[in-house]
Amino acid sequence: MPNAVPEVPSLKKSPIFLLMPDYAARAAYSPDIVIDAGSVIEKKLRACDAHASQFYEFAPWQGDFLHEVPDNWEEKRTFILKYWDRFLRVSDEVLPTLSKLYGQDYAASVRYAEPFEIANYGRRPNEDEMKTLFPMLTTSARM
Repeated sequence: MPNAVPEVPSLKKSPIFLLMPDYAARAAYSPDIVIDAGSVIEKKLRACDAHASQFYEFAPWQGDFLHEVPDNWEEKRTFILKYWDRFLRVSDEVLPTLSKLYGQDYAASVRYAEPFEIANYGRRPNEDEMKTLFPMLTTSARM
């Protein structure tokens, strides 16, 4: 933004923007990248837990299940998995991309995944750049 922040050098090339699914909008969503999140699911759940206003206040109030919000971590973990399951588990929507990137046999064993769509207002990375940015998608990284 050279006009807004002239002291900061401008980017040499357009960045890559990744979009998470917004199931409330239900606009056409086609994931370009789906990452196996099974090994980090506990960290993801703890990250959800850290956003108390979203997971234990606003959404439960809006969805009329505020009375179900638990107090201890184990119950909160179950609560998050119950109400945000569609954002965490592998769905029919992401399975084709997961299979393409990891192989059908491996994809069939994945329980939790995180999908991203490459936004059309940024640039699309080429295959070599994808391997650099997402090394977990390469076959050798999964062996």
